[in-house]
Amino acid sequence: MTDKQNSIAILESTHNFPCEFMFKVIGKNSDQLLIEINNVFQQVLAIPNVEPAIRETPGGRHISVTITQVVKSAEVVLDVYARLRQIDGVVMLI
Repeated sequence: MTDKQNSIAILESTHNFPCEFMFKVIGKNSDQLLIEINNVFQQVLAIPNVEPAIRETPGGRHISVTITQVVKSAEVVLDVYARLRQIDGVVMLI
C-alpha cells in the first residue's frame, strides 16, 4: 500500500465522507499567506471566500489559521493539504 493509499484508508476509517473537516495551517504572519490559503480553498473546493479563525503568536511572527469546510472525500483532503504544503511561509499543517 502506498503512503497515499494508507492516508486515504486512515481518513476513511475516521471520517464519514462527505463531512466537515478542520484544516489548520501554521505559518509566518503575512497577508500573502492568507491570500494563498484562500486561493487553495477557492481552487479545490470552489469556495469564493473562506472565513478562517486566525490566532497570532504572542511575538506576532506566526499565525495559526483554522478552516472548517465540508469535503466530499479523503482524496479532496489530501489534495488540499498537498497544495497548502507548497505555500511559502507554511511551517506546519495539522
